[in-house]
Amino acid sequence: MAKAMRIEIATVNPQSGNWLYAGLDLPAEEYEIRDAFQRARMASGGTYREYSINECEALPLLVGQRLDSPTVRELNFLAQRLESLGNEERLVLQAVASKYIGRE
Repeated sequence: MAKAMRIEIATVNPQSGNWLYAGLDLPAEEYEIRDAFQRARMASGGTYREYSINECEALPLLVGQRLDSPTVRELNFLAQRLESLGNEERLVLQAVASKYIGRE
């Protein structure tokens, strides 16, 4: 399976207060997602999480964006959809997204 996006998962360690990080290429299988969560030490659901998009060829405007509300599974679905787009569909998406991404 080709990878459409690379994200970084960040979470706060509840004991030390330090940030923990793990990279994940999307779309990913469930075991890859669980492995990334383990690398970021995300054992309990109560910790704050943040996702940064490091690479996204289909939608370069997303690179550098920091997200705190979506889930990894939602980002995984987005990566699957981006992966399935044809060249013309990517161009249309990039044109439309440029009006909305990066706005305050």
